Amino acid sequence: MSDQIRRIFVDSRLRNADTSKSNADFSVDLPQEVACPSGTQIRIDNLVMSHSWPTIDDRNDKLYIKEIPGDTTYHRVIELRHGIYNKGTIAAQVQIQLRAGTHISDGQYIVSFVDNNVTFTNSSPTASVIIYSRADVHSKNSIPIFYPFLGGYLESGYDFNAIWQGADEIAPLPSPLADCCEILGVMRSRLHLTPGIVVTCSHIDLQRHKSLYLCSKSLPCHSMDLRGRGDILKQILVGNATVGSVIVDALPSMVNFSHFVSYSVLKHLNFTIRDHEGTIANLYDHEISFTIELLRPSDQ
Repeated sequence: MSDQIRRIFVDSRLRNADTSKSNADFSVDLPQEVACPSGTQIRIDNLVMSHSWPTIDDRNDKLYIKEIPGDTTYHRVIELRHGIYNKGTIAAQVQIQLRAGTHISDGQYIVSFVDNNVTFTNSSPTASVIIYSRADVHSKNSIPIFYPFLGGYLESGYDFNAIWQGADEIAPLPSPLADCCEILGVMRSRLHLTPGIVVTCSHIDLQRHKSLYLCSKSLPCHSMDLRGRGDILKQILVGNATVGSVIVDALPSMVNFSHFVSYSVLKHLNFTIRDHEGTIANLYDHEISFTIELLRPSDQ
């Protein structure tokens, strides 16, 4: 057992194959036990990873719309093709998928990009369309529904699953809902496409993650997020990185934020990389590495 180790270099490529699931959910076995007396301070530094996730994948590839071409109403689930997009190509992809399988026969969807905003219109002179917002999909808005059912009548509601029943023809709702509203800027208010009207979304946002979080139940953590997670070792700032670039997160000072409150021995360590919702991130098989630095009371 060593009490001389000051730095441990962790690399997910050297993870334990039996107890690891991915480069974002992995464990490592130290080649020797490392002693950490009470009061030993710990910091995570020199974290390196790749911006390897696409703009659209199975966590944000759906758009939920209601088409009203006449007397019959339709609820459709639009699924975007997975991949990396820029401002122009995301608008083109949304247009392609909106036009595919539409129930509106006397017009077509037009999706454009103007002044950093996505715009929607439909050339139909008679039909109307509702595009549900992120707040709608996450059941944070009250939505008119006018839905008669056995034993009652629902005029409005917050439950998106119930709202979805308020159409004559209904596509099945997937689980999870995985909406792309944040990417397109359809945040608080739903969009109403009526004949001759161009509707503009709020600011487009192609950056999937602004921050990720390195978490561990093997090391002392003295942080908390607003969901109550108490195993966060480090916030990883990734919002200024572009797809395919390398993210380097190094601390500008020697400040320590965690310490061992009792004598501990390090041998088996586990780590996860999570997003702001606490979900394990998909790094698409790309590795992550960082340094664990130890400062013992005898060093001070």
